Amino acid sequence: MLAAAVVVVAACCIGEVLLGQGVDAARTGREDEARSGIEAAQRWRPWDPDVALVGAEASVSIDPEHARELASRSLRSTPDSYEALVTLALAELQLGDEEAARGHLDRAAQLFPQRHLPSGL
Repeated sequence: MLAAAVVVVAACCIGEVLLGQGVDAARTGREDEARSGIEAAQRWRPWDPDVALVGAEASVSIDPEHARELASRSLRSTPDSYEALVTLALAELQLGDEEAARGHLDRAAQLFPQRHLPSGL
């Protein structure tokens, strides 16, 4: 039992480091490196929808197609995630699909009427 726990903790730590590297790469505009780091983190932590969400949030401005894929992946595990819906909407806007973006924002507003949507959307 202890060995299994050690393996899970190690996978979490490795995934966290890889995700951090992917996010750092995204913030500095290194698209391929960002995609590689985020996807590697997903392989180490496939059960964690937050890896996809953080990756989507980091990627939305440099790789909106990948951000859309990651936000959608996160929503499959957590369909009522306000953050994933807004991130997906931002990716759709970057890709020019205003109708899809509006649909995601409308859903976020319905689920969380007390939250304020980002301005300018």
